[in-house]
Amino acid sequence: MASNKGEVQEPINESLDYGNWKFLSRKSHILNSKCTSNSQCESVPVTTSETDKRRLYCDHCCFAKLLELPELPEMCFPQSFLIIEHCSGVRICFAAFDALQLVDAHNDKLKVQMAEKWKEERSNTQGVGDVVHPFDWTYTTEYTGTIVPNPPHSIKIELTEEQINLEKLKQQEKILFYNDIILFEDELADNGVSILRVKIRVMTSCFFILLRQFLRVDGVLIRVNEARYYHEKDSKYILREISCREGATKDIHPTLHTQQDEVARILPVKLLKMEKLMLP
Repeated sequence: MASNKGEVQEPINESLDYGNWKFLSRKSHILNSKCTSNSQCESVPVTTSETDKRRLYCDHCCFAKLLELPELPEMCFPQSFLIIEHCSGVRICFAAFDALQLVDAHNDKLKVQMAEKWKEERSNTQGVGDVVHPFDWTYTTEYTGTIVPNPPHSIKIELTEEQINLEKLKQQEKILFYNDIILFEDELADNGVSILRVKIRVMTSCFFILLRQFLRVDGVLIRVNEARYYHEKDSKYILREISCREGATKDIHPTLHTQQDEVARILPVKLLKMEKLMLP
């Protein structure tokens, strides 16, 4: 049973076969606070490749040892994910570990007063006293999903001016598959929130995926990083829209500070890129 924070007691797996596609989603438990397989994790040789370490380590050790972050988000969901797979074998995955790999582990890009307060408020929690700044404590990531195999060996990516058909998405169609999965979340020591989640909606004629990181640093800024995927059934490509929107909190009405959808529509655009992912 899911809580308001996205935690579940037992994994919930859902899947759908849809023409040339298969969709698989899982909502699972929060990351354990300590190793769950001491003997196995300790026996992994240092020289083992990262790929094999990810396979051999328990979830806790995978995140703690392989990510360079001195402190992880308060809530990580290592076994929660969304995977879409094409009949050609190409897969696009959305997972917390891959997203956190893109967080800057060595530089604090947001040098504000809250950074020191964050450190002070976490100093009494286990292990946090050893944290060495700087690192991006907002967990900002430019993650847009993981394509397997890596392009261009799987799909060709090219820039395009074609836009996602929003009018088609507004049409009343039967929803065949829907999910909303939190990958990680942190409340920034009560100074805001940083949350990454992925949503999918599959209709009879198309599917739409929204990967969004919503970041609010109270009194400073609101930032929304998104990757939107849109595919019409039997089309030879997927449209992907990558965007970054950001604005100062003082310029945004306080009633919107917690309204993710509404504030995302009015934030100034810092980056907007349209791509075609050409299927094999």
